[in-house]
Amino acid sequence: MPLISDVKDATRKRALLLYSACEEVSDIFETLPDQGEEKDHAKAVTALNGYFQPKVNKTYEIYMFRNATQNSGESLYSYRTRLRRLAQTCEFDHVDEEIKSHIVVSCSLHDYGDVLCGKT
Repeated sequence: MPLISDVKDATRKRALLLYSACEEVSDIFETLPDQGEEKDHAKAVTALNGYFQPKVNKTYEIYMFRNATQNSGESLYSYRTRLRRLAQTCEFDHVDEEIKSHIVVSCSLHDYGDVLCGKT
């Protein structure tokens, strides 16, 4: 069987893609909107990626961010880095402000001085 990258004709490329997947994927594909025409391999890939790529649940991601607390023995810098990773999927408009505010309400008491002095 030829590799999809070896096939130049878009119609054949799309047919090979759907044939190489499995019957279940082909059935799913038939239900997807904006599949493009028979000769449109790129639209087929986009439609399948849109269906199979995991979706981010923004509400859940914000929940996880808001419920993060500083672990025992975790430095303020490590905690801030962990919060920055959690914030990546929250789509905050002002990430640094969100992180700073969350640290103020959630970090260990001995670290408050650093937060209030702007050392976070």
